[in-house]
Amino acid sequence: MQRYPVVFLGIGAFVAVVVAGCSSPSPAAPDLATAPPQLAASSGSSSTAIAAHEAAPVRNDALHIIPEYGRSNGTHLSPADLATDANTPLYRVANGAGAPIGPFPIFAPDGHQLTLKEYVNLSGSAAVKCINEGTHAVIHVSGLIPYGVYTLWYVVPNAAPPPLFLMVGPAGTDDGSQNRFDASASGEGELSTITPAGHFVFIPGNFPSCALTLREFHLVGAYHIDQRTWGPNPGNGGGTVIDSFAFIYRQ
Repeated sequence: MQRYPVVFLGIGAFVAVVVAGCSSPSPAAPDLATAPPQLAASSGSSSTAIAAHEAAPVRNDALHIIPEYGRSNGTHLSPADLATDANTPLYRVANGAGAPIGPFPIFAPDGHQLTLKEYVNLSGSAAVKCINEGTHAVIHVSGLIPYGVYTLWYVVPNAAPPPLFLMVGPAGTDDGSQNRFDASASGEGELSTITPAGHFVFIPGNFPSCALTLREFHLVGAYHIDQRTWGPNPGNGGGTVIDSFAFIYRQ
């Protein structure tokens, strides 16, 4: 479990701006059991160093918790606050760019407001491999909100903004029909998707046939506070969705 770096610019930034019109630091096969871990060498980064045409899947065990959550007064919380704020009710207090929004209460599927200890106990792995059909990615995450609705997104940041993003779109087909996964009663969740080359429409851009050829991309998991998905859009306003976790892939 790691906090997301402050350079993260998540999908939530566009949920608030496009749909509705942080002071704390932070964004089935491939077989996770056999995919080799390949972390960036000697950089101090938890990003995964990638080689675009490796035969084996590129595994990433560094799950980052995205810091868009906090207290009712809009101040941020982090896993470091568990000793004092474990039972503090959570609100969405920032979008993916760190700008304040809300606060919007974050609810569990049964209707109770989530607390810090329920939200930040995450761990997981991702593996990405390029195949003839496109980019095959699989994630497995533990510590999710039981029975919660999640979706997975490709976020491709721009090294020289503006704009902030080169493209953002759902894993799988661009209509968002293949990127949903639901957590189990014990908070386990997994998803396997193949994302073909094509044009993302949410934040427009041409997604390549192999994501591993990109300079950097993030696999971002979004939690749906309203317990529904919105096709090619992450949500219907800042109170319906929150960026939860991410795996960073960087050349």
